[in-house]
Amino acid sequence: MSAVCFTHGRVIDGLNRPPIEDGFVLVEDGKIARVGPASDTPRSPHTDMRVVDVEGRTILPGLIDCHAHLVYTGFRSLEEIDRCPVETAVINGVLNAEKVLRAGFTTIRDLGTIGNAAVGIRDAIAAGKIRGPRVVASGRIIHTTAGHIDTLPSCLTNACGLGVRVDGPIKMLKTVRQQIKDGVDNIKLGATAAEGSPHSYTWMTAMNAEEITVAVQEAHRFGRTVAVHCQSFESVKLALRAGADTIEHGTRMDDETIDLFRESRTILVPTLSTLFSVLELGEKLGVVPKQAVSVFSSTMNVVREAYLSLIGAFETGRDR
Repeated sequence: MSAVCFTHGRVIDGLNRPPIEDGFVLVEDGKIARVGPASDTPRSPHTDMRVVDVEGRTILPGLIDCHAHLVYTGFRSLEEIDRCPVETAVINGVLNAEKVLRAGFTTIRDLGTIGNAAVGIRDAIAAGKIRGPRVVASGRIIHTTAGHIDTLPSCLTNACGLGVRVDGPIKMLKTVRQQIKDGVDNIKLGATAAEGSPHSYTWMTAMNAEEITVAVQEAHRFGRTVAVHCQSFESVKLALRAGADTIEHGTRMDDETIDLFRESRTILVPTLSTLFSVLELGEKLGVVPKQAVSVFSSTMNVVREAYLSLIGAFETGRDR
């Protein structure tokens, strides 16, 4: 079909205007051509135009998830994720890709996978072999010894888990280049621990400035982006100074961090749902971290104030 007109839907156009409660969306040659009230539904010159009555359902632009892991399915700890076989991870990813698409997400960033599953799933979707959203694919999460995803025994350093263990700028350089060779769109760094990391805490910085800077510079040299998992005060500053493209989580930020954000082009991806899951749903879901929940609860007010300050800085500073 060269033209499809969706009618009698609640249309949200994403342009900060009130919804059209009974509207239409005309798509021609794969692009949105017109939007308006159903009473103005066009009579297209296309003789093959298909009209679809959505019967009051909502029509809106495709959603984007900037922080996803397609291989995750029902895991309760980082150790469980890290021990998932690559074959199972790929199956999980294929099933989740369709679920994500059906939920209305047309683009996602996969920020850490097992093996090189995200790249394979991305390419299979693009080739029309499986259903799913557009995928911006990362490889395994690059972390340091005793850092973010370091759950496997030392004797299994080369195992194909969720993370790849890297120490020092030379090893970092080689790992980034290897992931680029393997076809990733984005490099994911674990600069701090996560709530469930077995050897370190989220307030600790596990990656140094030289390691982060080398990764960012080399990724940018090859036209790739860099996302940095940051939950300590220092890690956010190191990533911002290195020129990272996105800060993931940003759990702890102070005035100095806000000032650095204002002067950068770096984007914050706060992932507030993960904090909610840990603090409010952790016991129910069986994912309570080793850190005391009371400590994290007291941190939430600081997090909230930091985000509000950051938003205010952007609004009163420069046009993003």
